[in-house]
Amino acid sequence: MNKSKIIKTLSKYRGKTHEYGSCCCSLIFLEVHEPEMYEIIKGRYTTAIGGARVAKKELGYSSISEFIEQSESYTEIPAAFASFGDVFVSGLHTSICLGEKTLGMTNDVYTLIDTKHFMNKTTYRKDTCLT
Repeated sequence: MNKSKIIKTLSKYRGKTHEYGSCCCSLIFLEVHEPEMYEIIKGRYTTAIGGARVAKKELGYSSISEFIEQSESYTEIPAAFASFGDVFVSGLHTSICLGEKTLGMTNDVYTLIDTKHFMNKTTYRKDTCLT
């Protein structure tokens, strides 16, 4: 996905309240980096457990971190080297780096947060992130 498509995709989530199955970090990650997977699971769950169940049944993974760790398309990088399109992972939560800002969640609302606050997160880069 190119930069303009990533920006357009993330802008539709900015300011939105977290809601499993329609506006959650897993779906945001999938829509940006794995659109085919996004189409399979969007709208099919309303809880974290339900999301894990649907993802495991349909995709073979119960979490984004499990998917990324097993995928050959993602490489772990030092958080200090994060750039546009990279993914921060913390447990079951994911956030997308936009450079100096990152789309993340604060008080159940998706917003832009200074990327410096993600330096303690596991960070991944999709090998074809900006094609």
